Amino acid sequence: MLSAALAGRLYRLQLHRQYRYLFAYALFSVFQLAVLMLLPHSGLKYRSTIYGWVWVVTEAVLVGVFVLMVADLYGQILEHYPGIASLTRRIFSRAALVGIPLSLLTLLLDVGDSSPSHLLSQFQLLQRGILTCLMFLVLVMVCFLAWFPMRLNRNTVWHAGIFFCYFLSKSGLILLLQMAGVQVQASVSSSLIAISLACLVAWLVALRPEGETAEVRVGPRWSEEESRRLLGQLEGLNAALSRVSQAGAGNERIR
Repeated sequence: MLSAALAGRLYRLQLHRQYRYLFAYALFSVFQLAVLMLLPHSGLKYRSTIYGWVWVVTEAVLVGVFVLMVADLYGQILEHYPGIASLTRRIFSRAALVGIPLSLLTLLLDVGDSSPSHLLSQFQLLQRGILTCLMFLVLVMVCFLAWFPMRLNRNTVWHAGIFFCYFLSKSGLILLLQMAGVQVQASVSSSLIAISLACLVAWLVALRPEGETAEVRVGPRWSEEESRRLLGQLEGLNAALSRVSQAGAGNERIR
């Protein structure tokens, strides 16, 4: 299985700490697949209900890992701009603090009906909202990289590019499946499998230890003058946000 191979390769190359959420995603994908394959042959009573709950819980964990992967990517891309990175971390933490309790509350309100079909429809509604928000954040990141000329290590560039393709394709197809229904299920499932395999192979091939030190330039090929102007704006924004962050931390200490 490619997910297991990816987790093993990241660990063997000592890249599992740098890409800890990709590593966690690969490991948990293996766990989810193994459990869901074994359940139908387990001989347990109420297998369909148990299967539904297991799928919802494990899929919710994977969605949570997606959130962490997006936040981690923002941190890697903005490594040299701590003020902006701090703002994005606060946005993600606030979103998680508000979104996760609301999501759990929505499920708890309907806990009286535990049928697999009802559980699945409720979770898919939550999943659609979370994936839509994450898609917006990923597109913002793409626009940021497409506008500002930056230097990043090669692994970060590869990881970001593969993740953009994987997440946007997978999220878009899941949303299409949820909105269009069973008539597109076969084609969407085949597309999801093909995209997942292609991206797992790309991660396996692209991420290497030497990629952590080799730098590449991303963004459009602006003139030198325009590049300096854009980077000056980015550094100015970073400095302003750093001052705001330090002032906020100072106020917290005073309290």
